[in-house]
Amino acid sequence: MTLPADVRDELPLRVEAHEALGANADASGALARLEAVWLLRALGESSHPADPACVAWPDDGEAPRALREGDAWRLEGDAGFVAAAPIASHALVCARAAGGAVVLVVATGGRLTSLPVLGGEPVAALALDGLRVPDADRVGPIGVAAALRDARACAAVLVCAQLAGAARAAVDFAAGHARERRQFGAPIATFQAVRHRLADALLDSDAARLATQRAAMRIAAGADPVRAAALARPVCSESAARVTASAHQVVGAAGIYADSPLHRWHRHVKALEWRLGSPDAWREALADAMGL
Repeated sequence: MTLPADVRDELPLRVEAHEALGANADASGALARLEAVWLLRALGESSHPADPACVAWPDDGEAPRALREGDAWRLEGDAGFVAAAPIASHALVCARAAGGAVVLVVATGGRLTSLPVLGGEPVAALALDGLRVPDADRVGPIGVAAALRDARACAAVLVCAQLAGAARAAVDFAAGHARERRQFGAPIATFQAVRHRLADALLDSDAARLATQRAAMRIAAGADPVRAAALARPVCSESAARVTASAHQVVGAAGIYADSPLHRWHRHVKALEWRLGSPDAWREALADAMGL
């Protein structure tokens, strides 16, 4: 099953909006809700009566197991990290089955354990072990691993966009501070060490932004979504982490005040670092795409 053209075409248009969400350190769960919409489209459905608003993705390849029992499925295992689950009435649960991957619609009520996360996004663990789900609540056919991979890869590109947006906002904030903060009778922006640190941070933030845009354009042009996302995902995670660390070095104690936005960007970047797969997991995916 291939990714629908409307999802591919929409991806580059979404990048700019998610850069803005990253610059605002958005913790509303907007990305998680879009993930559900795209997964439904990848499965050939434009909507679903349950109106699911979050996805329990496989965690770097691990997923609950679904066992067929007559006209129902019995789930084994839980989903340990589901973004936006506390604000969703239903979840699309990606599970392993004998005939291949399946996606089941599960009501979240009474099954959630909220998790405190660094970025503030609503996240919960979803208890599934022993749950019986009617086959009528399955979305798409059995054996949809390719659709899951492609939809997840598109969502990962928007994670990159948020990382790039947060990184650029942190650079701009730190540069503004350096121009205003004076030491030894001069702005610290005139000190070579500070200037070079900020220049390196801008290089990192721009690299993240360009990698994100190129991944989105490649997918829109018909390239393998997993390979395209894997070329950007580690770059963006690691570049954004370096940027916020450098910004803290420049800003110093001012970066942790409640009325300073820098700590929000730092937390947002850390929260997104492993969202939809760790950098090393994406390196493994890229190596697989290379045929290694």
